[in-house]
Amino acid sequence: RRRIVRFRHMPATPIPSKPLPDAVGADIADIPRVLSQIQTDWNDPRSASNNRHSAYTFFNLLRVRMLKHEAGAHDGSVDVLLTGCEVSLWVAEQFASDLLVAFPKLSIVCLSANKLLAQLGQGFPIPATGFQFNEHSHRFTNTIGLFVSHSGGTFATLAACNLLKGFSPHLFVVTSDDDTQIARTVKHNPADIDSSMSIFARSYVFSTFCGYRPAEPVSLTAAATHQTLTQLLLYTMFAMRAFGESAHTNCGAILTAQEVQELEGLNRGSLHVLEAMVIGGRPTQLQTSGVGEDSKLDEAREKLRHSRIRADLLAQGRRWSQHILEGPIAWLMSAVYIIATVTAGHTPLSLAAGAVSLAVTGEFSTPSPGRYAVGLADAFIYVFLPWWTTVLLRLVQRRPWLHRVAGRSILIGDIPWVAQSVEAFVSKCFALSFSIATVSVASANPIDHLLHRHTHRVVRGSLLAVGRPDGRLNALASAESAVCLSVNQASSIQHFGVTCESFTLGHNPYSLNSTQADLHIPTARLQFISEFAIDAFAKAGGRAEPGMSSSAMIGILSSLEGKLFDGIRRPAVQPLPTAAPSPPGHLKPGVHWTSASSLASASGVHPSASHKSSSTSHPEGSAKFSIGAEWGGGSLHGGTADGGFSSSPGSLSALHHGVAPLSMSLSRHGALSLNGSRHRRDVGSASWPDEWSDVISEASIVIQPSSEPFVGVWMADDKQLSKLTAEQLMLRQSALQNLYEGRIASLERFVGFVVLFHEMAKRVQDWWSFWSLGMFTYDMSRSHSIMRIASTASPISGAEVRLKMIEHAATTARGQAVDLIQSFWRLKRAARQMAANAELHRLARAAAVRSLFRSAHV
Repeated sequence: RRRIVRFRHMPATPIPSKPLPDAVGADIADIPRVLSQIQTDWNDPRSASNNRHSAYTFFNLLRVRMLKHEAGAHDGSVDVLLTGCEVSLWVAEQFASDLLVAFPKLSIVCLSANKLLAQLGQGFPIPATGFQFNEHSHRFTNTIGLFVSHSGGTFATLAACNLLKGFSPHLFVVTSDDDTQIARTVKHNPADIDSSMSIFARSYVFSTFCGYRPAEPVSLTAAATHQTLTQLLLYTMFAMRAFGESAHTNCGAILTAQEVQELEGLNRGSLHVLEAMVIGGRPTQLQTSGVGEDSKLDEAREKLRHSRIRADLLAQGRRWSQHILEGPIAWLMSAVYIIATVTAGHTPLSLAAGAVSLAVTGEFSTPSPGRYAVGLADAFIYVFLPWWTTVLLRLVQRRPWLHRVAGRSILIGDIPWVAQSVEAFVSKCFALSFSIATVSVASANPIDHLLHRHTHRVVRGSLLAVGRPDGRLNALASAESAVCLSVNQASSIQHFGVTCESFTLGHNPYSLNSTQADLHIPTARLQFISEFAIDAFAKAGGRAEPGMSSSAMIGILSSLEGKLFDGIRRPAVQPLPTAAPSPPGHLKPGVHWTSASSLASASGVHPSASHKSSSTSHPEGSAKFSIGAEWGGGSLHGGTADGGFSSSPGSLSALHHGVAPLSMSLSRHGALSLNGSRHRRDVGSASWPDEWSDVISEASIVIQPSSEPFVGVWMADDKQLSKLTAEQLMLRQSALQNLYEGRIASLERFVGFVVLFHEMAKRVQDWWSFWSLGMFTYDMSRSHSIMRIASTASPISGAEVRLKMIEHAATTARGQAVDLIQSFWRLKRAARQMAANAELHRLARAAAVRSLFRSAHV
């Protein structure tokens, strides 16, 4: 009974509504709204965002581990552990990959919750044969754990979360709501209880705002989880740059604050693309303030309203549904033919023969030799009737008629998290379909093992869907070339001149000759340097067409001259009206220190109104910190008068003075953390701890939005980067482009795939309901297992988790005690050695002085 989550009188969790006629379609239609809500929660200054607070806790803990790496005091334990099951695990794996791109020197491990439970939660560990993980391979002492579970009740993830409490108190969860079971597990962490600490002093829960979603095929929940982790990554990257002194303290991070701003702008602009794919060209209702005011961006987003991407996705889904439905339709056509001919006593061929005999002999009956020949021909027609009717159906529908007359198989190729998630989506959509109209689904990575594992299965009529990276970007051009090569090689396997039917989904408007269709996702973002260079090359008279292949673009980029970039400089930033105190010495370029009054006047808010509004939610003298999109208004975090984020008072100054930074949600939540001690104040109170009087100022730190001709133009004016060639500047953007692909472009392809395959599955489901008059129907949002939440189904037992948690906690405590004693002893010994050395130095100096006096006396 203690595990029950009561929905009634629970404002954070809505009571489930009546069953929807299309729960899967409702989830997909909700993707733009929920993702907009996630971004608004992270960006809106008016929201008391618990996600931002959790992100700040995550950042502070990660920052401590980075400093230990720099000081050489790291204990060798894993820095960040991510875990989950199925789709949650695949999304977490992509986040781990991108986090490693941002911070290359961190120790990041992503493991299945079942593997953790099997090795660390059993009295007799279950062998992880074939995997580089066992109970002694990793150290999880004070590791930052991130557990991903939409429902919050997945058995293995929940059990692993309880288990890891024995190793570390720093456990975070990504879940659908703040009140799920796994969220309550990390909220009631005994190691984090302090009577002097506010309930909001630390937060460990990230909410995706998905709520109750009964459909088993995962679409919205995967997209929302991916978006939430994107916001966490952006937050962490920018905070590290804002508070860090150098790349050495950031574990090798090379992305600057400006690049994080650019990535945030790309992130916001993606919402318009998702909306175009999900709901078409309707007027946008998304709350995406601050996405950008650039005229080119506005023009690109206006084109999205007239884009055919949704119509193309639905058309492709309908075409493939015809492939799947040809079995039952051909069966019906065969049944009609048999019933008609048997009932009438004549076949079309026998009627034709009788008509010929009537014209020649005047009798309708066919002579004996002719009758036998007609009967033999009719027999062959009956024997191969399913094939004849299928071919006839294909010719009528204008589909290839030489495809195999057999069950269809779909192979999905893309980066791992997209391919595996889409495979699970399609497989669950057809979990209850009838055997005559179903598909087998597989997935693979087209730049890795797709050819090795699946080309021997390519037959006439196999269906191949492949996602292509954006080859217009220099860092992704080679990846798109590899993907296109895989598709061409798979499509080159032919029989009777026919091969598999393939289509690609990507951003580069380049079409392959071997595919049946190439769908192009429109973009509503600024160009990268490589794209801008191609356009400049075309304007200078070079041959550069919009639909070029990535290999052709690589050839052009490798031959470009530096003069194409001459005169390209970042637009000058207009100074704010009022001067402000000097910023701390470690602020990065592009971060501006301005007074609150100048901030208010620059944003169109009267200074008195700004002070009036801040007097209720901020104490006198509080500082505010905002992270804005590089080419738009607003901020990555909210709180300033122009859409900024309410930050800790004097956070940057705090680091400048050598003390721990405050919580970025300090003005919303009532807690402070200073050098390990906690102080509490009431929200709205004007009294602050005396320790902070030297770091609180009336200034605000604002990152100015700017309008640039392309992403990365700021590098032309950077002192360290201004001497680089155009080729080096493009290479400098490789990490940024990789993060764009992993966090933004891949999400757009995932949504495009689920829109397409939902249309395909919905057509098949509705066909049965319509033609059987409701007798044969099924709900594609369900499966035979009826297991939307894997709350009990797990191959690993959790019976010993509690005992193992206590055991691991005791072992961890003993290890920490030993480390503390050893550290104290080393410090003591070092102090004694220093004292001894000082004494020896004093004696030697005294002897030297005496010897000098003796020499002088002689």
